[in-house]
Amino acid sequence: MRALLIGVIVAIGLGGAPEFQPARAQPDSVRTQILKERGFDPDHSPRGALWRAAVAPGWGQIYNRDYVKVPFVWGSLLGMAGLVYWTSDQYLLYRRAALFRQGQLDVQNNEDVTQNEWAQYESAFNEVAATFGETVDPGRLRDRRDSFRSRRDLSIVGFVAVYALTVLDAYVSAHLLTFDVGDDLAVRALPTGRLPAAASTRSPPLPGSDLDAALDAAAGTGPGLTVRLRF
Repeated sequence: MRALLIGVIVAIGLGGAPEFQPARAQPDSVRTQILKERGFDPDHSPRGALWRAAVAPGWGQIYNRDYVKVPFVWGSLLGMAGLVYWTSDQYLLYRRAALFRQGQLDVQNNEDVTQNEWAQYESAFNEVAATFGETVDPGRLRDRRDSFRSRRDLSIVGFVAVYALTVLDAYVSAHLLTFDVGDDLAVRALPTGRLPAAASTRSPPLPGSDLDAALDAAAGTGPGLTVRLRF
């Protein structure tokens, strides 16, 4: 890789610009033939893999016969769904505990308030208090509540991102089914041009000599690199 980068730099610096041959999509007839040879239906398409993967996790991979990917798809999505559920449950627990504790303080500090309006959340507060092992103030409960709310939101974003990646994987894999990955697939880097005359070892040119003209002619054909990409 380092040699390739150096070669490209040399090519740009000395006038031998790299030559790239763009990859071309397979014609429909060739694509259909490749699908038949690999045992797929001629109508197998990336779009079909895309909407299948979007409708049901893993369906796009099954459609592409990438069966080994299916457990990873299901496992990753189940893991993210479990994380969303747990963080949401913890957020609700601390939210209810904070409300109950605030209601307790209202009863204690306000003579007009005689009943805790959040009494239905007492079990949640008792569960949190047992975890901390001490009397917990509402501010601390609210901090934990906000922390779990942030984690829940990030978990939801992560779930959506993983789902999108599984859909993208199915779509890209369907495209790659008809890519030519045989012996003709190659990336070739070939040196081009030629070194100019060894002017650095010669004496300065004499007035009227044609050395300057020779060097100018050689500048356009200096050493460089041709990169050929073939698919």
